[in-house]
Amino acid sequence: MWKRESIMLNDLKQKNPRLPVFDVREEAFRPYGQVLTGLSLDGIIAAGNQIPMPQSGSAYEASTAAFEALPIAREITDACYGQLDAQIGFCWGYNSTLNALEWHTSSEVNIALTDMVLILARREDIDPDGVLDSAKCRAFFVPRGTAVEDEFDFAVLPRPPKVGTARRIVLLDRRGESGWVGQVANGVRSF
Repeated sequence: MWKRESIMLNDLKQKNPRLPVFDVREEAFRPYGQVLTGLSLDGIIAAGNQIPMPQSGSAYEASTAAFEALPIAREITDACYGQLDAQIGFCWGYNSTLNALEWHTSSEVNIALTDMVLILARREDIDPDGVLDSAKCRAFFVPRGTAVEDEFDFAVLPRPPKVGTARRIVLLDRRGESGWVGQVANGVRSF
């Protein structure tokens, strides 16, 4: 692990003593997904860095034409989804509270433009009323420039806790279904 990343991860752990934070390159991430390597991400990262941050809160675009028109878009989507029709979107802003999670029927690929944290949980832990015990969530540090694939049977916090700012490119199968876990048990969890 690079020194800068190690410092950031240690800082996250100190600021969040009740929340174990793991690095996506650690064994703890394996049941939740994988780090993707061998992709040429420089062009899409540069395009994402041109989008200004919102004044406050966060924003999400499921499909961003500027990303999908890039020559590298087909290479990335083919590598992640084969010949399936995939969308490339953007999620950016500020957040420090776990108050909802989303789920997908396909895997989700996240490309970190900044250091960020993904909060993941198993869909099987969502009870029949749509409630998820936040104690079952796991936090994973994703260093900037890293692409990760989250497995399809997990819920993800779409706007991760504040790590300065969070900016990520999001790829999903256009045909996949999505939904929200409407309530997180054990109260609202702040980071």
